[in-house]
Amino acid sequence: MRRLARLLPASLLLGGAAGLALAKPVIVPKPPKPRRVAVASVDVVQGRVDLAGAGQRWRPLDPRKRLATGERLRTEEGAVALVRLPWMTLLMAPLTELGISDPGVLSTSLESGRLEQNGERGIVKLDAGAARIRGRGHLVVRRDAAATAVSVFDGSFSVEANGSAVELPGGTGTVVEGARALRAEVLPLVPQALVPGSDPAYVQRGSQLSLSWSPADQPAHVQVLGLDDRPLLLRDVAGSPLLIDTPDLGTYRWRVTLRDSRGLEGPPSVYGAFCVVEK
Repeated sequence: MRRLARLLPASLLLGGAAGLALAKPVIVPKPPKPRRVAVASVDVVQGRVDLAGAGQRWRPLDPRKRLATGERLRTEEGAVALVRLPWMTLLMAPLTELGISDPGVLSTSLESGRLEQNGERGIVKLDAGAARIRGRGHLVVRRDAAATAVSVFDGSFSVEANGSAVELPGGTGTVVEGARALRAEVLPLVPQALVPGSDPAYVQRGSQLSLSWSPADQPAHVQVLGLDDRPLLLRDVAGSPLLIDTPDLGTYRWRVTLRDSRGLEGPPSVYGAFCVVEK
């Protein structure tokens, strides 16, 4: 009996070892990589636009490629890009970075710069730092290191940030800055007295054209567009006038908005027009 008692623990150990040898290793599968879904086309109107996927370096955008979830775009100095989704358009000014979220709840993110959104359906949420923006209509969002300014030109949008929320109808905006509670504010005035105005001015190709408006001493944002509303030039300026190089032959429209010191931008002016002709 004593000998059996001495042998018993060893037999148990041998049985346990055999059981471990027969047990199959448990393989934990790696989580699947998020599936990239092409959601938008990108029209590079002017200059250089770069693309980067998650964890990838920036590279020049192939204009034939559709923008997919999980990717980012950025416009270089002087560049303009128009992102087209089925339900809205996003106009990227120079020095702007935009991201598209991974599949799940589709959203866009403004990392820096100026983004103009125009859409009939409030499907996609826009993140801009601490601000969460959703709605339908026409708005401009500006984001820099200090603040995010949201200007609603038409429609209605809601903005959430810092534990508070505000509803913004057309003609109002808000600035997300620090921990300050949100409040709706009246936008800056609409510029007046555009030159050239609604009667087109004729300018020779290869020359320069002066665009002016009133008030002249306030920061502004100027846009030059083709008759098909394709934006050709987007530029922030310190005030009026702005001297531009004339584009190719054709008829063009232009408009301007005023902005305050925090980046809040007012509604656009009426269109002025000019025609570029041969020398």
